[in-house]
Amino acid sequence: MTNFDWISNFLKTRKTVQGVNDVLPNVFDRYVLIPWSVGIIDDFPFAEYPNNKDTIENLNKQHSIERYFGIFLNDFSEDKYRKVTLKEIADRFQVQYCADTANLVKATPGISTLLEPTIQALKELIRSLQNNQILNLYIEDYSRFQEIYQSWKYNKEHVNIEPAEYFSFQRDTSWDSTSYLFPSNKAWCICTLEDYDHFIFCCDNSNYRHLEALTSMEAFEIDYNLQIDWVFA
Repeated sequence: MTNFDWISNFLKTRKTVQGVNDVLPNVFDRYVLIPWSVGIIDDFPFAEYPNNKDTIENLNKQHSIERYFGIFLNDFSEDKYRKVTLKEIADRFQVQYCADTANLVKATPGISTLLEPTIQALKELIRSLQNNQILNLYIEDYSRFQEIYQSWKYNKEHVNIEPAEYFSFQRDTSWDSTSYLFPSNKAWCICTLEDYDHFIFCCDNSNYRHLEALTSMEAFEIDYNLQIDWVFA
């Protein structure tokens, strides 16, 4: 038996991917969705921003607003946003407070996911959980990256991966892989899914306190049998 049998054997038996119970075995006490960190431009004109680009007028107005706030064709615009909680977004726009709160608001560039705060929060979580345990990474869809990248350097089963290497892997795959990061004692797991917006975190009851203690991320506990609306390419 290897460190990876618990997940590799489970994935061999599934037939569909419709919910958490198709992604992870029922071996943990808690299952949690962790959304990406989000930011807001406080004085962004949400009501005035056109809903679509169906006319030249709408397109020009969108571009004008985006230029004013310094986010038009700007790949490095995170500093234009104030990191905000989903609770604040829900209260301001009167939508449901949940993992998908940011998607319930009218889609504009006035609200955006934030990469660096997300990474920092995950680093903090992993650091609090690791407790001298060796970390392992299982990449379910590694073969599709092998086909794309000639210099692909990650194995399907990666033993003793350092947190820094884990984050390099996520950047290399544009945070769009199906992967499982877990310690040697298998007390917790951070799962990412291709084409899915949230991290799935699962753990035993004793490790759940580490998540509760963090103020840098929001988390939403879910039922193991919850069906989740994700789309696989």
